[in-house]
Amino acid sequence: MPSLLSVEALLGHFSRKRKKACLLYRKFVSEGISGPSLWEELTGQIYLGDKQFIESARGLGRNYADHEIPRQQREAARPDLSLLFAETYSKEGRNKAIYAAHVIHGYTLKEIGDHVGLHYTTVSRIIRDKGQKMLQ
Repeated sequence: MPSLLSVEALLGHFSRKRKKACLLYRKFVSEGISGPSLWEELTGQIYLGDKQFIESARGLGRNYADHEIPRQQREAARPDLSLLFAETYSKEGRNKAIYAAHVIHGYTLKEIGDHVGLHYTTVSRIIRDKGQKMLQ
């Protein structure tokens, strides 16, 4: 058995004295049982941590186009639209951000349109035109 699974290793996280460690471990387990469920704190069904942790995990092996991964999980760590559009001071900059929001980060046309104040069909045209320019 690996040493990290031994009773001594586990109790060692609570105290060097075995009797005190056992008491602290029981208290820890009791508080965990009676406390709020960790499952309620999950973000996107897979992340358990604060916003900083989730942002640090963003992009690690992540492919927003991978439809094998449920949408809720794919979108859990994507950047907020406000961050994507934070430094767009021109129409061209806005259009680049629109393209990235949809193609790279998987935002829907409606989500983007609502954020920038455009109809989703206008957003669709911008993405189409941007994609065509990139292919030239």
